[in-house]
Parts: sequence; C-alpha cells; structure tokens
Amino acid sequence: MVNVPQEYKNEDNVPIVYISGVCSHEDFHDARAGFGIDWGPNYSFCKGGPSLGAKTTIRAYLTAVLTVLETALANDISAISIRHQSEKLQKEMRMLDHTRNLCNNVQLNGSLNVDILEDIRALMPQLKVNIERKHSDFFSLFKTADISAKRVAGLHSTAAEPLNDKHYENGVRIVDVHGKCNDRHKNPIAGYGVFWDYNDPRNRSGICGGRANTNQAYFTALYFALLTAHTSNHDEIIIRTRSDTIRCYLKERQANKLKTQCSRLYQELNQLRSRFKKLECVYVERNVRGVRGLAEAEQLSIIARYQTAHVSICGIETSSDRIGRYGIFWGEGDEKNSFGWFGGYHSQLCLEIAALVIAVRQAIEQGCMHLTVYTDSDTLLPYLTTWRQMFKADNWPPLTINHETCVKNSKILDGLLKIITVEARSGHEAFTKGAREQAELVEGCTQVQTFGMLIPGNNEPTAKYGIYWEHRDEKNFVEIIPVEHCLKRTKLTAVRVALETSLKHHITRLIVKTDLEKHEEIENEIAAEIQYLSTRFEYIEYQVHDASNFYRQHKDLS
Repeated sequence: MVNVPQEYKNEDNVPIVYISGVCSHEDFHDARAGFGIDWGPNYSFCKGGPSLGAKTTIRAYLTAVLTVLETALANDISAISIRHQSEKLQKEMRMLDHTRNLCNNVQLNGSLNVDILEDIRALMPQLKVNIERKHSDFFSLFKTADISAKRVAGLHSTAAEPLNDKHYENGVRIVDVHGKCNDRHKNPIAGYGVFWDYNDPRNRSGICGGRANTNQAYFTALYFALLTAHTSNHDEIIIRTRSDTIRCYLKERQANKLKTQCSRLYQELNQLRSRFKKLECVYVERNVRGVRGLAEAEQLSIIARYQTAHVSICGIETSSDRIGRYGIFWGEGDEKNSFGWFGGYHSQLCLEIAALVIAVRQAIEQGCMHLTVYTDSDTLLPYLTTWRQMFKADNWPPLTINHETCVKNSKILDGLLKIITVEARSGHEAFTKGAREQAELVEGCTQVQTFGMLIPGNNEPTAKYGIYWEHRDEKNFVEIIPVEHCLKRTKLTAVRVALETSLKHHITRLIVKTDLEKHEEIENEIAAEIQYLSTRFEYIEYQVHDASNFYRQHKDLS
C-alpha cells in the first residue's frame, strides 16, 4: 500500500485534495480558464480541465470543486477536505452556506454563478465536505494542481528554448528582454524588445521616452515583460537577458543607477515584482550568440530604434479592360496614398511589386529603416523571402507572361532593400481595404470598334464608315463620306475619327478594334495623322476585328 504523505490526509484519515484555478486574458474574448486537482499519490484522480461556462478564474475554481465532489461520490468516498488559495471561492462558499436563495448569490464582478452553485449544493449533503483556504505558506502543496491548471489555460511554459526540464515541469514562463541604445551619440535613441514566443501577440518593442540610455532601455523592457506577465496571471516567471544591471536588480536588489536616473520606473517595477511568487533572472554572456528567443528580442529592440512605417498595398490582376491596377494606402487622408496601372497582361504579383517599389521609396524619403507591408496576397511574402533570390530575368515563371516590367521593378526593389528592411504580412481585409479602394480608382480602357466599306452604286461606289463605342451609345454613328474608291482610306478615316473623338472627350486609354490589318504599314496623310494622335494617349492598343462580325452585331448602324 502506498504510504500517503501527511499533507494529503488529516488526523481522521480524511483525504485532502488540493485544487487550483487560473484564467488567461480574463474579460477578453480569447480568455482561457482551467482547473487543476491534486489527490495525492494514493489516488489516480489527479486531473486538469477547462472551466464550465464563462472563462473566469472563479468559474475554474467552482468547476474544480464540482469535479472533486462528483469524483468522491462516484468512488464511495464519504468524507473529503478541499484546500484552495482563492479569496473569491472562499466568499462564494460562505454565501452558499448562509443563504438558501441562490439568485441572491452574486459574484463580485456582477455575473451569476447560480447554475454551478446549484449543482455543488445538491451534492454537498451526500458526503462530509470541508472547504478551506490556505495562504502563502502552503504554496508548494498546490504545485501539481497549479501546473495542471496552467497547462489548460495556456499559461504553462511554451518558450522557444526552455532552460531545462525542471523549469518546464514547474510551468515557469520564460521571457526574453533586450535593450539597445547608441549612448555616445549626440542624440541617443533607446529601443527595447520583449519576446514571449513565435507569433505571440504579447511580443513588444518600442522607443524609450525621456533620457535615453542602455539601462533605461533594458528596464523598460523588464517593466513591460512583468506588466504583461501579471495581466496574463503568471505568478512565476524567468527573465532571460544580457544585462548585468537587471541581474543585480532581480537577484541582489541593487538598483541605485535606476533609482537615480528614473525614479518613477523604479517605483513601478518594485510594485510589479512584489506580485510574483517567483521571479528569477538568467544572465547570458554577450559572447554567447544564437540563443533562440533572446536573439529575437535583440532584433525587436534594433528595429524599434529606427523609425518604422506601416503601409497596405493591393494589386489587381489585369481584367477584361486590359488594365492592371495597384493601390497604396498609408492612412486615411494621407497625401502619400496613390494608385497606378499597367497596360497589357500583368499578374497580381507583378502589380504588387510595382506598388512596393513606390511605397519603399516613400518610406526611405521619410527616413524609415523598417517598413511593414500588409497585403491580401499569398505570393508577395514568398517572393521577398525566396523567389527574389531564385529567379532571374531569363527565368521568371511566378510573375507574368509579359515580364519585362516585372523584371525591371524587381531589380529596382533589390537595390532599395539594401537600404531598408521590409516585412510582408497577410493583412486582414480591414488593413487592405484602403489599398484596394485606391486601386479601384483607376479607370479602365475605353473600347471602340471601327469599320469601313464601299457600297456599290449605279455609277460609282459610295464610301461608308462606322464607329461603335462600347457602353457609350451616345457617340455611336455611321457616316457616308465622299472619298476616293479606296477601302483602306475609308477604314483609316474611321480610326482617325475614333481617335479624335476620344481626345475630345478626354479619353486617354483606348483599345481600338478595327477591320484594317497592318494599318501601321500604310503610308499616307491619314496614316501619319493616326500615328501622331496615338502619341497623345497614355495607353492605346490596336486589335484586328472582323468586319463581318461587326455588321452582324450592329445592324442598326449599317
């Protein structure tokens, strides 16, 4: 038979059960609450699980109590003692004992726990139960229950590189902090970085206000690490750093430099550190490189020292109007917001590269050293990280069929990325909406169809040409003109009139569908005039269109 330690049974051999309840990000939509139960080595009932109902600390404790009662009754245990550390649970149990009207049992934060309290009250008369609160002297007894609860709530150590198995088993969270400052510079800038884990939203970086120096950067990082740990309900934490000053402050409580330089920060740190049961510091020598977690904190502090910028870009692949669009959005009402376009076929990535070149140039002009780009594309990030190094001008499959513009912009971007660091992120629709609205401001190409024909007559044929503007019915017309008996001159006249009408109506992007093949090879005064008019357009494209199709489509004009 297993020898039961004294802490798991009382003088009457009644089993003692230790329970714990924790909640991460309480009062937020992504809160996680869990409980832990420790029956000791004589029972196999130790477990952890999520709270029932609302994700709060008190619900986690109440769930633990209910689970213990159900387990005891299921295993014919007639008496039990439950120990906990929660003041809120103690108040709930007192109210449960002294009132019969559960509707009056209101929790301190205003929510009702009537449902779970009714279940607990229904089970309590079936066995002898003693629920008592223990204070800080009994912290070690709740160790197993605490670890089980923390693992369910996501508060257990998941750092990139735990220091050792002991730290991991104890559920101690590891946070890396770093500070960076050019102390000898005339106008020093201090940046700090706090790294929790990869893709952890609690990672943080920023610039220190006031008098900038390296110590202030380190202690600012420490302050935000402890503040975030406290709000996340961590009561044990390990700070990993390269700062000897932080090591002395946490281990030997020597903070004279900090006290004289920034008394307010010193006071706030002292208030925070007193709230932790365990606060350790692991010092890493400066010549020890490649420590995962600490290296990321260093990078965050370096980036923070330089001015950073955020921009969203959008590329819209060439549509049926033969225009590829892109938009750049810095912020509401920002004069740098812009849009642009390319004629001919271009992929989404090609247009995003063009937008990125413009955005990077604008960021460099502002003196930024780091640019975060938000996009809804799945190809921009792999392009920046991989494709840009793999594919050259003669081998560019990921971009577009007509890739000359893409290759040119990519070479320009390569040069710009030697000056500034660019990070691409897959932005939510809210981030890229402004850029897409900018891109949609680009007007498409107007399309026009022209034809020319000779109509036989009694004496001589009559020349006739027609112009059809797609989606612009008011300018459609057919006109009979006295020209020489030449079909080519008639068709050229139709093209010339279409170009003149476009410029008259301020249309600068045009697709001309004509029934005249190789018009650019014809040499006469009309062809020369067409060539001159074409130079006045932003974009113009000629396509051969069978006249017989035109006649069938537009009989009313013939």
